[in-house]
Amino acid sequence: MKNPLLFFTRKNLITSVGVLESRFPLPSIIILFITGIFFYMVNVELESIMTLRIVLSLIATFFLSIGVTLLLESGKTQQKIWHIAPLVYGILFYITMNPLTNDWMIDSITYFILHLVGFIALLFFAPYYSGLFYKQEQSVEYTNYFTRTAWILFMS
Repeated sequence: MKNPLLFFTRKNLITSVGVLESRFPLPSIIILFITGIFFYMVNVELESIMTLRIVLSLIATFFLSIGVTLLLESGKTQQKIWHIAPLVYGILFYITMNPLTNDWMIDSITYFILHLVGFIALLFFAPYYSGLFYKQEQSVEYTNYFTRTAWILFMS
């Protein structure tokens, strides 16, 4: 029987990470930053509410930036200005999120989950939105697109 983990060789992983960094530069930086914060929090045993708000904002920004990149790839234009929009939204998300205290905890978590569900839905339907904006016919194969999107989420 063939080993199902044969794909996870050093060469394949280096190639995949290189492609992800070139295709999704902002999400790659965000993931490295979140990983660094988690490493710091574990080693220092930091329990700051502000750090939690920053991490939640970065997670929402991560999924939005992947969605915006996929949306722009499926369209006719490749405007670089739209890649700044997730950063601006992440800052606004941090500012508008209620402080995570006992009184507002459920509101802030619900606010985060609603945004997260919306941004993850954007990932799966991004190539089909461009047909609505540009009035063009869409002939995207479902299996390949969903497999690639799931692989991106797995690698991140």
